[in-house]
Amino acid sequence: MPSPVAQGIGALAERLEQSDGDAPAPASVLPVAASGTSSERPPNTATEVPSGMDVHKPKPVHNWREFASEVGIIVLGVLIALAGEQAVESLSWAHEVRAERAALNSEAQDFLGAAAARVRQHPCLEREMRDLETVFERHERGQALGIRRRVGGPYALGGTSGTWQIALSSQALGHIPLKEKLAYGAAFQMFETYDRAVDAEGAQWASLNLLNHPQIINAGDWSALHQAYVNAESNMKQVNGLAEFILASDNLGLRPSPAPADFSQSLREECEPLVTP
Repeated sequence: MPSPVAQGIGALAERLEQSDGDAPAPASVLPVAASGTSSERPPNTATEVPSGMDVHKPKPVHNWREFASEVGIIVLGVLIALAGEQAVESLSWAHEVRAERAALNSEAQDFLGAAAARVRQHPCLEREMRDLETVFERHERGQALGIRRRVGGPYALGGTSGTWQIALSSQALGHIPLKEKLAYGAAFQMFETYDRAVDAEGAQWASLNLLNHPQIINAGDWSALHQAYVNAESNMKQVNGLAEFILASDNLGLRPSPAPADFSQSLREECEPLVTP
């Protein structure tokens, strides 16, 4: 389809070519009214303009200067329309970028909060792992296990990366500055790694929960419990290392979300000794 500028230029060129034929016909060739009849033509109802309406008919273009002037007006009008459309589109994308940035920041703050909470738990988790080692040593010597509280493991906190996954397929991400986009990409890649490590650790602690029911533990269970302990200790070090790295390398300038209301109580219980002296 021709552009508005091309359409306008074509129309003006046609009017320029036809301008020579717009002069009125000589009087000698004008029709003469028949004798006894009115010289007035009957009204043309198809083209008749109601009285009181001001109609501006296009003026014929007589030279190239007028032609260039009208072309310039058309081009200027088109440019103004395009600039207005671009301004509206820019405002729309700015709104989309603000909304997407706010959602991404909220998810990132949740992960930062989870990492901060995990670092606070680490000293108590290390003590719990040492107490579990004592449990296994006592079992080997045939002594009472002396477990005084529930084996629970860490207070698991994580986050979601749904907004980041949606952003990867949206056009709004393309309107975010490259440096900021790279920062989001690096952060969420680390968050997903952290989340997988937390899930793997949780699976080992789920196995260790069998120690909360010593009356049903049989001789064949101890081998699996010991393997879960070894894996949980390895996972603990990995998760804590990732949490410290996330907090140290945060380049989004965000503050961690606060820990849940029950976190402090859970931390106090976790820091209690697991076994009797």
